[in-house]
Amino acid sequence: MLSSEDEQLTDWSTGTGSRQVDVLPPQSEQTPDLFGNINIDDIIVTLKKDDELSTPVFSVRSSSSESNEAPNPNTALTTGRRRSVFTSNLSKDEEQVAINFILSMEHICWDHFWLGDYPHHEYQSDEFKGHTLMASTFCMARAPQCVYRGRKNIASASECGTRRALGIKSHIPAVYYEWPSRRIELSSLHGLASSLNPGDIELTPVQAWFELADRYPKEVLMNPQLLHNLSYELNGVVQCLEFGAVMERQAFESVVEKVLGPTLETMIGQTPIMAA
Repeated sequence: MLSSEDEQLTDWSTGTGSRQVDVLPPQSEQTPDLFGNINIDDIIVTLKKDDELSTPVFSVRSSSSESNEAPNPNTALTTGRRRSVFTSNLSKDEEQVAINFILSMEHICWDHFWLGDYPHHEYQSDEFKGHTLMASTFCMARAPQCVYRGRKNIASASECGTRRALGIKSHIPAVYYEWPSRRIELSSLHGLASSLNPGDIELTPVQAWFELADRYPKEVLMNPQLLHNLSYELNGVVQCLEFGAVMERQAFESVVEKVLGPTLETMIGQTPIMAA
């Protein structure tokens, strides 16, 4: 969710405003795919400061005019509980809305990626830093080196983390980068969610989205105002515990019920059975 001085709500389908700063040209070198089984297409990744969250946030938008095509019936996803009909009936624009929502929850890790994290980087680091099972990981996979250097000059991960832990509000100057990348589909992110342990105690933003998709109808989760409110409220419960963005299960459930209300299944379960 990205806001600017003249925006009241996030444009979830594009994830960015009209101002164009530091637009980066396509990379000339051919870099190997980080994940070979990902369905890909060209997108534009934006890293821009969100004034409400007070940090930069990743977002994606299509680089072509074909983003409004109909849902693909062959992309149905199956969760551990049941088939997510909602997720399998999204257009490309709606998929971008969902992905940008996930990225907004991962904002706390905006500067937790470094040169050497990816196989195609000239410099290789043997230090394990985690953050591999996140949507943001795909965004940074194709980022030019100047993006890494620019982020380092703006703020360091350790400084931001220390300030947040101490309750000190850190000031991050305006930042705006754009670069071409490969499109990520929800089916790819679903694979990440499925590879993680069940989120009984804590869950990642990727896991959170697919749980929401199982519980609520499309009309609810594609509502811009509700998504804006939900992302803003979840900002207060998302943490980075060294290896990526997570939130406590209890805190997540509390925020979801506050913003979206109970699900139909919950309401049915709470309805007392009247004696005949």
